[in-house]
Amino acid sequence: METVHKASPEKADKKPVDRSAENPAISIEKSIELVNNVSKNFSPSQWVTRDDIEAVLNTKGLHRQIAACVQYGILLRDKNKYQISPVHKDLLNPLSNDEVRKIRLQFFKSPKLYAELIEKYNGHVIPTDLKIHLVRFHKIATNASADVAELFFENARFVGAISENNILNITETAITPPKKKTPEDGVPDTGAGDESDIELQRLKLIEEEKEKERLKLLSEVNNPITYKIPLSEKKNALLTYPHELNEKDIQILRKYIEVLELGIN
Repeated sequence: METVHKASPEKADKKPVDRSAENPAISIEKSIELVNNVSKNFSPSQWVTRDDIEAVLNTKGLHRQIAACVQYGILLRDKNKYQISPVHKDLLNPLSNDEVRKIRLQFFKSPKLYAELIEKYNGHVIPTDLKIHLVRFHKIATNASADVAELFFENARFVGAISENNILNITETAITPPKKKTPEDGVPDTGAGDESDIELQRLKLIEEEKEKERLKLLSEVNNPITYKIPLSEKKNALLTYPHELNEKDIQILRKYIEVLELGIN
């Protein structure tokens, strides 16, 4: 008589888990607050365990919160021990508001997922349906995508990297005009500034006009989606199109590609 082996109930009921790629669980603002509290109990040079952190904060289950602090670069990690990042000390004692913004921006760019999104959307509109893009192109689980997208927008607003039109703008440093010459330099200060100062102002006005024109064009695209398309010789192209396309739209786009082909032949 043939013996039939039945799967145990535990194995039969076990379903595959839809896991996301690594992403922060809490915001940059909350992560900074957490590390601020940690810094009151440990010196920046100390390496401590998660249990140590949970003990001084009198809170259990901080695994995901601490992991987020590591992803942002606010905490450093070596195996199962953690150290407060030196840049956090600078944040507690900033020289200026500009330094605070740069440090926060550094935290924002640190997570791998955020670095991918910044490379893709910097200077362009972040799609309102970002959660779908996270699932399709960034290995984020469907049931987590909405929260991950919402947190990305929240962090972008916190560090000042997103406009009212949802355009991502990552700026490393602000343009600082050259110092005007003073009597101590041996040249009288006329108050008019030198030629390089004037040229910087002119270039700034040109860039502002270009940005206004770009925003105007983007506003004319319904629910825009922007893709970065790698070309030959390290060139890139950007394609911005409305969320809803039909067959006729595709045919029109093909016609414009044909026009481009005529231009290089």
